[in-house]
Amino acid sequence: MSINSFEDDPLSWKPILDKRKEKTNISKTLAELLEQDILQGKLLPGTKLPPQRELADFLEVGLSTVTRAFRICRQRGLVCSTVGGGTFVASDAIENSALISNEDEYNLIDLGSSTAALPINALLADSFKRMASEPDIGKLLRYDTPGGSWISRQAGVKWMEFCGYHSVSDRIIVAAGAQNALAGCLLGFFQPGDRLAVDALTYQGVLNLSRLLHLQLVALPDAQTIDEKVLSAFIQREKIKGIYVIPDYHNPTARIMPLKERRIFAEAVTKNGIILLEDGSNTLLMQHPIAPIASFAPEYTIYLAGLSKVLAPGLRGAFVDCPPAFRSRLAETLYALNVTLSPLLIHWVDRLVISGKALDVVEERKKDLKRRNALVDQILADCPGSVEGDEGSPIRWLKLPKKTSGRSFETMARAVEVQVYGAERFAVGKRIPETAVRLSVAAPVSMQQLETGMVRLRNLLQQLSNRTWDMGPDQLIL
Repeated sequence: MSINSFEDDPLSWKPILDKRKEKTNISKTLAELLEQDILQGKLLPGTKLPPQRELADFLEVGLSTVTRAFRICRQRGLVCSTVGGGTFVASDAIENSALISNEDEYNLIDLGSSTAALPINALLADSFKRMASEPDIGKLLRYDTPGGSWISRQAGVKWMEFCGYHSVSDRIIVAAGAQNALAGCLLGFFQPGDRLAVDALTYQGVLNLSRLLHLQLVALPDAQTIDEKVLSAFIQREKIKGIYVIPDYHNPTARIMPLKERRIFAEAVTKNGIILLEDGSNTLLMQHPIAPIASFAPEYTIYLAGLSKVLAPGLRGAFVDCPPAFRSRLAETLYALNVTLSPLLIHWVDRLVISGKALDVVEERKKDLKRRNALVDQILADCPGSVEGDEGSPIRWLKLPKKTSGRSFETMARAVEVQVYGAERFAVGKRIPETAVRLSVAAPVSMQQLETGMVRLRNLLQQLSNRTWDMGPDQLIL
């Protein structure tokens, strides 16, 4: 029995564990108690949990029992830890991982999903019809070469040139979308328990994949204070195995990484010999693309250039620029997962890219986004808070008035039949995210629907500025 008395001890969590009823797996039971208290709101995001040794002493169990329980919860995405800093309740521990609106809710205006609801471009439709009518179409219904045929890799080189990056065919891999390519990278180059550095607010896809693969996500240092020495020290201190970033129209914040910062990342991964996964799926939506990080660290960077965000939502394809040292491993992983693009679709993409028609489609896409963003700026011009992102961004980052959490605003918006997603859904680690929501200007099916949704959000913002609100732990209470 412990000689310490914890009645007045400031432990942040004091679970009641009846060991007499738990003869077998006490670690599993303890993990379930921790999960229950997190999901019920008894332990709020950002709460620092007791040191494992102190908790073991309090419960009168072995240290390894507590260590295993924390490991289970970390693999479930419920807690996070920093080297030498302790264990915390994860900021996104109680958030729904699916960011797809329910199509059965017909009256709900979708300003949350990052999928564009655009009708298929006439150039795309015409090109596909012509290809489908060709007499030798049957050859495109066979299996393709793993990693992509020679012509597909040439198309990939050209696509990289569109993105402002020089590549060669021997580095190109064809994948069934940037998300699938990302899954292949995480499976091929990381092991359960490895630590992957990402932005403190990051793409939901990497959050979900990391939970599934039991990777530990660690928030990168703040961009305002980062330099090569700071980043290298962070990589070494936190035992970082790789880094994932979205430099162009970052999801969810719409931020564009400056050129100087890109060079810092390139220097740090080169110096430390770790992999950098660069997601360039939004690059072609920029009026003046900035050189990718891969330009400065080509032997350590895997560059993912998705097609669906810029050509058509249903065209789930991607070109991947991969260093020679990693290419075989990634191609084999994607082939084993069967997430390579079908020959029919990739041949269609090859034609679009090599003929230059793909760029024509991208230009139409950029014009549509410019009109949508101008409407958003007009409607929100005099509202409290601010909105980040420029005329080419497919998403905008709406910073809310003080004392308004992203989670609570998401709830209020849904009450007026508008779907947005709060910052909490994208948070990594122990830090409580800023009060903001992500708006997808590309998701509404029409300009009229976008206008209706934005007017409803403007009205909510005005109500917030005109009334007194008290902040509860999870949401606002009028």
